Amino acid sequence: MSVLQPSDIVDVGIEKEIKRRDFYALAAVVESDLYENLDAESFALTVKTPEEALEAGIGFEKDAILFFGGLANFVDPKAREVIQELISEEQQHMLQLFEMKKKLQA
Repeated sequence: MSVLQPSDIVDVGIEKEIKRRDFYALAAVVESDLYENLDAESFALTVKTPEEALEAGIGFEKDAILFFGGLANFVDPKAREVIQELISEEQQHMLQLFEMKKKLQA
């Protein structure tokens, strides 16, 4: 039987705190009102210009990246690989939207 050392207790405490922080960060993204009442009609009433549409799209992609990044901390390694692929796709989408915005502003 091994005896816990103070450093072991601190490490366990830090790991628990990191998981708690990650959980609350993920919950904050889920509870975000960005996607609330998202339908074509309300979108059309809110977004009036192509620039606004691109900004909204960029915001959606950023939120998806945050959500998947937080979720990755709570799944097994195989699922984490899938989530990492999803994050890469969302990053690519965001870059495409940034490029479209840059061309629109030129």
